[in-house]
Amino acid sequence: QQAAIDRARSDLAAARSDAAFAHAEVAHYQPLAASGAESREKLSQLRNQARQADAQVAAANAALTSATRRVGTLQAQVRQAQA
Repeated sequence: QQAAIDRARSDLAAARSDAAFAHAEVAHYQPLAASGAESREKLSQLRNQARQADAQVAAANAALTSATRRVGTLQAQVRQAQA
């Protein structure tokens, strides 16, 4: 079960990294779109990608919480069985 927690932590770290990159892309393209050097459509696509990346962070965080609770429940059951 510890492997599930480790995997969830890894997934969360990857999701956070993807989200940070997506937000950096938005920040980079905002002035370009404002000046007309890039299309507003491209900026809109990047904003959507950033929102999707944020959703992945939330999902990965929920998966980590769930895995941690599952392990805690199993450990409590083991302690109870040993008592």
